[in-house]
Amino acid sequence: MQGEAEYVLEDLSRVDCLTSTHAFEADWADGLKVYEAIGQALYYASETGRLPGILLLIRKDTYEKHVRKVERVIEMYPDLKIQLIVRDVREETSSTEVLSTRFNNPQVDGFYIHTSTNAGVACYLLGCGEYVYLPGSYITGEGQTEVCKIWYHNELRDMGCGNPEPYITGLTCAC
Repeated sequence: MQGEAEYVLEDLSRVDCLTSTHAFEADWADGLKVYEAIGQALYYASETGRLPGILLLIRKDTYEKHVRKVERVIEMYPDLKIQLIVRDVREETSSTEVLSTRFNNPQVDGFYIHTSTNAGVACYLLGCGEYVYLPGSYITGEGQTEVCKIWYHNELRDMGCGNPEPYITGLTCAC
């Protein structure tokens, strides 16, 4: 993730990975760990001024219900802008496969992404993959209030504030 590992805060807490945009808490996708990850990510974000991020690591086959719990919190509280990354580490290899990354109110250079944009294209714009077709990527909501700038599938448009263009509020990318 090209961040600083084990970044130490003033209270000696350690952010697992601090990037230029996010403070990530890494934890296992099982048991009570997912609840701890939510709280720690929010605390680290508040202390660093970065956005909260959670990296859930899969080590057991029963991970799905735990990932769903975090996704549900993200869905219910989109203003928290938590980024979720899920990685499968059951088979250790030199490169760890990323299963999905969740984006809330995704933006490209400060421009919301119009709902007419294909999920694969939106994921590509957000740095997921090298091509625009990403199976498993999907949009989960749309907003329609006070848009100032919006990215249509082919161009950036400065709309002036208050425009009711529909934009993506939730996006899960297979990356």
